[in-house]
Amino acid sequence: MARLSIVAALTIAISILNTGCGKSEEPMSDILAAIDSLEKKLEWVDCRQSEEEWEYYKSGRSDSLSFYKDLYLYLIAGTDIYKYAKNGNNITDKADRQRLQVLISEIVTDRIEFQPEMSEYKSGLKNTIDSFKVDFQGEETSLRDVKELYYNSRNRSQRELGSRAWYSIGENLAPGVYKLIKARNETASRLGFENYWDMVSSQFSQNGVDIPALIKSIDSLTQSPYTKFKDNARSSLGVNQLELWDVPF
Repeated sequence: MARLSIVAALTIAISILNTGCGKSEEPMSDILAAIDSLEKKLEWVDCRQSEEEWEYYKSGRSDSLSFYKDLYLYLIAGTDIYKYAKNGNNITDKADRQRLQVLISEIVTDRIEFQPEMSEYKSGLKNTIDSFKVDFQGEETSLRDVKELYYNSRNRSQRELGSRAWYSIGENLAPGVYKLIKARNETASRLGFENYWDMVSSQFSQNGVDIPALIKSIDSLTQSPYTKFKDNARSSLGVNQLELWDVPF
């Protein structure tokens, strides 16, 4: 997939957002100070939010989780780091230039994800999953109960029925998933990227990650363990052909 250079893409984004247009170049010391400041703020908020998420996981409650989430949104909405994008190539130190690119692209991604439109679509999908009921063997059953059967039943036929019931929700989710993907792609396109995936994958490229090569490497490294896993599973279950409903069990 052809990619725009990150500098060109971010320049387009800046033009659209009307930030930093037509201004003289900023002193290099100001650019580096802005990078340092934003990195430290985001790191501090991320640390506090992680602590609160852990507390919520342990106890089921957290006094400050929503506060730190809102603080993060406030930081990424209020930062003017975009205005330095056009000066990125003037940063002589490669590491500092990369830090600026990563900061901007990550903030662009989160700004998209936390837009009210995106949140509404994702909440709609969650509500669909939570409220979905499936007719399972003549009874109206929740996805949670179907999943339990699909994952844990020792009866292979029951696992198959549970699996098919579990995935029957796909038709109900499809319209919401389509709207979410379409909205993400349209927003990313307005920021100068080919689509949403192009924008997200650019973050890996900035860190020197060759995504196709990484996928190929992972596939190569996992091929032998995966083959062994399938052989062990077939032997344990006493079947010649593994099916989707055999894997979780």
